[in-house]
Amino acid sequence: MHRISHWLSRHAAALFFPAALILYDFSAYLTTDLIQPGILHVVRDFNADVALAPASVSLYMAGGMALQWLLGPPVSYTHLRAHETRHDLVCRLLLEKKKIKKKQKKDNTE
Repeated sequence: MHRISHWLSRHAAALFFPAALILYDFSAYLTTDLIQPGILHVVRDFNADVALAPASVSLYMAGGMALQWLLGPPVSYTHLRAHETRHDLVCRLLLEKKKIKKKQKKDNTE
């Protein structure tokens, strides 16, 4: 078991690209089988040529990948707090204090 984990740790970077390629191919396969039948109905609803359906699926996948590329990977709140500067901390604490005061004021008026 130790040999396998050692081998994987040494070759992880080399295995990442083939794994990503397999994942992409699998998502393309799922997209074709699951989304394309729905796209046919959408294309018909818009009175467009049904020959546009394959291009629509490709654009749908490309749009999803481009959006994720633009947004970047998801980051946890804890990770964001780890990179917080003093200025950010002061601003966040002041905003939280303001929010608490507003809530207390609202509770008192009700």
